[in-house]
Amino acid sequence: EEWNELSILIEDERSHYDDTSEQGALLDIELAHIHREYTQQFFTAVELYGQVLARRTEVGLTSDREELTQVITGLTTLMDSTEVASEAAELLIEYFSDSEQFSDLKVVYESLINMESDPIERSGVYIKLGLLLRDQMSAPNEAFFAFSSALRDDVTNEEALATLQVIGGEQNMYAEMVETYAFLAAIDSYSELSGTLSRLRAKLCENRLNDLPQATAAWEQSLSVDPEHLETLKALSSLYDQQERWSDLINILHTRVDLEPEAFELRVLLGELMVR
Repeated sequence: EEWNELSILIEDERSHYDDTSEQGALLDIELAHIHREYTQQFFTAVELYGQVLARRTEVGLTSDREELTQVITGLTTLMDSTEVASEAAELLIEYFSDSEQFSDLKVVYESLINMESDPIERSGVYIKLGLLLRDQMSAPNEAFFAFSSALRDDVTNEEALATLQVIGGEQNMYAEMVETYAFLAAIDSYSELSGTLSRLRAKLCENRLNDLPQATAAWEQSLSVDPEHLETLKALSSLYDQQERWSDLINILHTRVDLEPEAFELRVLLGELMVR
């Protein structure tokens, strides 16, 4: 089967039609199929499919046409080729976005995530998926987990963290937020970001989940990052007092007295505890 010769013949016939003709588009589709299935010229196939999609309105290829379905199927198949996966995905994303086929768009993003080995690039796709789920598909809980995954790939992504906080708060997903913060804080336990995440976790545990032991552990993680963090010291003072952890409270108060030399009441409280 001389597919190269056949493609040359079709190209010759195609040259007799301008770009706005339906027959020209149909010949482009036929050529793309040949290059995809037989000649293995994947870049050419993607280019031809893309040209058809770009002028589909001009040539009358409406969404109910079988030929348009063939184009989408061809591009979806080409996503399995690492050589042209990103180019095929880009065309599908544009088409599904324009035609508001959000379920299909979701599938494309999920496929890209599974193929992507670079965590920063994968994080970016997770963010796009999260925005799609939140804004177009009314699935905020699923969107939360997409942003959580984005952060697991790129813990420094402030956009993903801010959006996750908003969604989690709106959906009362406090336990899930706590779990995410704990995981992210553990990635680099002694970084400034770890301290910030630990404090976010601690406040949720204390104020939303009423989980004092876990709140205490989170504040203690914050303290390991910054032993002089005043908010953390004050929070631990209160929690140790509530849990009657007197020796731990004494140690905290010693630190606070050094940091707040004018706080006379701290000295009084420390003295009372030490003579018990």
